[in-house]
Amino acid sequence: MPLFRHLSYKEIIRVLNVTEVREFAPGQEIIKEGEPGEEMFIVLRGKVRLHKNGAFITNLAAGSHMGEMALVDRGPRSVSAVAEERSRVLTLRRREFYQIIRKDPQLSVKLLWSFVQVLADRLRKTTEDLSGRASRRTRWT
Repeated sequence: MPLFRHLSYKEIIRVLNVTEVREFAPGQEIIKEGEPGEEMFIVLRGKVRLHKNGAFITNLAAGSHMGEMALVDRGPRSVSAVAEERSRVLTLRRREFYQIIRKDPQLSVKLLWSFVQVLADRLRKTTEDLSGRASRRTRWT
């Protein structure tokens, strides 16, 4: 899992001890766009569809995570997430994440570094997608 790639076995166990496993049926909403968020989700099994204003963004499979911004800011959720098939996710709540930050700075740096890497990849892909759309628009106008 990308989120845990920099963690030792002991650190992974530390994180898992403060998480909760949840199951979602196909079509069940996991995150609702615009609502406040208190936790992030790591997909353990299944497939999750992300969409914004009803427009498809992407599908997430096992190993992917979503909602991590809820751990670092108190803004509303930027997308909705719906289970496409029976899905099992691991949830990490903000309160427990802050406990890790206070008690284990080395572990928190590793987790935050993983967040930054994933967010940078997502931003890079979004930039590529937007620049591709802009060049296609320019060619056809």
